[in-house]
Amino acid sequence: MVNLKGIFEKLINTRTTLFQDKKVLLDETYIPENLLHRETEAKKLASILAVALRGETPSNILIYGKSGAEKTAVAKVIADELVKTGKKMGREISVVYLDCQIFNTEYRVFAKLANQFGGRVPFTGWPMEKVYNTFKELADKKKQYILVILDQIDKVFFDRDHRKEIKHLLYLLTRINSEFKNTKLSLIGISPDLRFVKYLNLKVQSSLGREEIEFLPYNEEQLKDILKQRAESAFKEGVSDESTISLCAKLTAQDGDARKAIDLLKIAGEIAEIECSDKITDSHIKKAEEKIRRNKINGTILPMLIQKKLVLYSALLLEENRITTGELYQKYKELARALSLDILTIRRISDFIFELEMSDILSCKVISLGRYGRTKEIKLEMNPLEIKRVLEEDEGILNFPSFLF
Repeated sequence: MVNLKGIFEKLINTRTTLFQDKKVLLDETYIPENLLHRETEAKKLASILAVALRGETPSNILIYGKSGAEKTAVAKVIADELVKTGKKMGREISVVYLDCQIFNTEYRVFAKLANQFGGRVPFTGWPMEKVYNTFKELADKKKQYILVILDQIDKVFFDRDHRKEIKHLLYLLTRINSEFKNTKLSLIGISPDLRFVKYLNLKVQSSLGREEIEFLPYNEEQLKDILKQRAESAFKEGVSDESTISLCAKLTAQDGDARKAIDLLKIAGEIAEIECSDKITDSHIKKAEEKIRRNKINGTILPMLIQKKLVLYSALLLEENRITTGELYQKYKELARALSLDILTIRRISDFIFELEMSDILSCKVISLGRYGRTKEIKLEMNPLEIKRVLEEDEGILNFPSFLF
């Protein structure tokens, strides 16, 4: 029997921390004083918003680019500078930041907006019209400009139950200036890409009247600069060196994802600490890469609904051939019958395909079939063997028929 008495004292006494300020790597809300390699995008965003300082209404803006492109960080920094400059110039400017994974309904968004300007709207219970009018009246009490940042705006389109009302929300927000007497309002929507726009009807797209700013992925040299900046603040002297920084950048350069590169460095530091090493080595980074890869696949696939997993299985079985939406649906129906599951409509399966695409598990490209119309060509973006491994480990699908494997 193992004696566990004093286990934490022993760990503290035998393990020296390699970190001096871990939040620099750990906290996604941390924004360094100098954002590297985003000067062009920041200047473009600032130039669009600058007209608010002259009392005009800036265009609505859609910011897009892959995860880890620092879209949110740049938007927050520029919005903060806009507010500060407005105060110096005697302009009343307010910024409301909304994460659409949390504020994913029309009610929640307008309740948050109303409460930001002194309202007391409950979390639920009021008629939607009352919530909307409360915000409108409170916001229009004085002459001001309101910038609403809708981060991860694409996420709300994953949920079919909320998609319709979010379209209505965007329509209201883009038309609300016609109902204000004193206030002007515009939006910044932040998304990995603009695929969600196709779910908006032409009326909403027209009212959005947007400017677009693309954040391209970072290249390897840019990632090295970002990692050096973070490492200098996060680790004690000598813990990371040019070699480890270069390897982290090289391993994440394909995605150009700064967040992924920073996470890789952080986890490598934690592994080095656990192994009682006084510095991070290439071995620690490779172990960290494997851990992140497995966690991503597990975290993405395991929580899926059984029907969505079945769609993914269908793609897995067809992955050696060209996969079209029709072929995928036929395979899905075959498997659903074998499992005695309800067969969902092709429209619902198309929603699942879209969600898998937005999660970077699948990629889709519209192709022409000549006189037979158009369809989507579907490809797996994750390692098929890893997908198979994760699904086979899921107790919820142990009864899948053996022919799937």
